[in-house]
Amino acid sequence: MQSLIKAEVKQEPAQEPGKQRRRARLEELPAGANQKGAFSRKVIPLFLVLAHSGEIPWPLDERDLEPLLQDAWNKVYGQSLPFKTLKGTVPYELVLFFLSNPSLTLLIIAY
Repeated sequence: MQSLIKAEVKQEPAQEPGKQRRRARLEELPAGANQKGAFSRKVIPLFLVLAHSGEIPWPLDERDLEPLLQDAWNKVYGQSLPFKTLKGTVPYELVLFFLSNPSLTLLIIAY
């Protein structure tokens, strides 16, 4: 199965050789972001809708993730939970993880 995004994983130089990068977890989202499963049930599906509605919906380029995710975040949380979903933040890393695992993305949509 083809990946939904083109992503280039670069290991940061400060990381010790042989250690893998730790995956972000839902529990690490900003306080209140996954209350009642909001991130999993609203942000990620809305992100997918926004991504799919673009001029060229698939494959997504990694540089498209930040603005699309920020838009989804703002639509779900508004001013109640302001946050910048920049590359390297937990929300960004979670979306990248879900997109790189299509079976998880399908589970979220079905949920």
